[in-house]
Amino acid sequence: MMKKQMEKAAMELNFEKAIKIRNRIHAIEKVNQSQKIYLKDQEDMDVIAHAIAEDVICFVVLKFRNGHIVDKDSYIFDYVADFDCAVEDFIAGYYTNKNNDVVKLILISDEKLDAELYSEYIRKKTGKYTKILIPKIGQRKKILDMAFSNATEYLASKLKYQTKEIKALQQLAQILNLKKPPLLIEAYDISNLGDTGIVGGMVVFENGLPIKRLYRKFKMKTIKFRNDYGAMREMISRRIERYNEGQDESFKRLPDLILIDGGQGHVEAVREIFQERNFSAAYFGMVKDSRHRTRAISSSGGEISITSFKNAFLLLTKIQDEVHRYTISYQKNVRKKTGFELELTRIAGIGEKRALKILRHFKSKTELLNSNITEISQVAGVGVQKAREILNFMNNI
Repeated sequence: MMKKQMEKAAMELNFEKAIKIRNRIHAIEKVNQSQKIYLKDQEDMDVIAHAIAEDVICFVVLKFRNGHIVDKDSYIFDYVADFDCAVEDFIAGYYTNKNNDVVKLILISDEKLDAELYSEYIRKKTGKYTKILIPKIGQRKKILDMAFSNATEYLASKLKYQTKEIKALQQLAQILNLKKPPLLIEAYDISNLGDTGIVGGMVVFENGLPIKRLYRKFKMKTIKFRNDYGAMREMISRRIERYNEGQDESFKRLPDLILIDGGQGHVEAVREIFQERNFSAAYFGMVKDSRHRTRAISSSGGEISITSFKNAFLLLTKIQDEVHRYTISYQKNVRKKTGFELELTRIAGIGEKRALKILRHFKSKTELLNSNITEISQVAGVGVQKAREILNFMNNI
């Protein structure tokens, strides 16, 4: 049927239309070849899935007739303010368009849609009965997943994103019941060595990818002893303060999702901070198993399993590993600097302030040893004799 339409358009010299029909034929053939789909009960049905990124939504409609896929429609809508309404409007508008057949069965993925209400709406508008289902298992669920893959691939090609990131963010929105995919994610972790070197780290992911220039480090100011919950509260409080100040690029925007390395206790520990400061971002904990691998998402109501959502699971694991690596790296650096500073204060006449001054300039013991007497004298604000004493002391320990 479509090939005849293409040939007719070409004969009428309507080459643009012919090319569009040819591309649709190729898309259908590609789906059939990759999936080898055939419905055993030979039913007629439409399968509708959507993917979201930024303020753009993509719909894909796979049309099955007599058990075979015969057509595929793809639509992109920009500047979408309410994605829930966009899905409802698309379902309603698609089947009240005279160019689209109303089939007896429609499969959709949006659980928020009132299926019975929209079935009745389509019947009243077209005079034809249809049943809308949201499959959870079986062949229909597999076909719906395939339609979703088609939507994410089409959207990724239009926005020049990676398909796996779009899938992961869409799955996260589904798992965590978010209104839209969390395009901007912040993750936080705490690291310490007993009661010393208590630090925190923040990493930022945008569109599923790390934005390292926005990473930030926190050295605890109020927490003097090991207290993970207290340290996390301080870090989140300071992040909100920076947002209110509006000066640091990392803190100017509100994230769509905040992830905290830890379980339900960590989530409860910061809940009061979010409520007091009227901070509206969604926040959850990241739970690890005994092998230190990401296992689940934690909320104030308990744990949410993520292992069955491959793309979301891989992204969360990547985020949790990255925030842990970044924070541990900072903690080790602080520990080295603290040890260097303590060594310097063992020299007569070098107190904490002067030791810190030397540390800020030379960064490490090796760098100091590679310097000269004149430079040490100028940096430390001491005479040549004391500078020589500093260098000799560091050489002998």
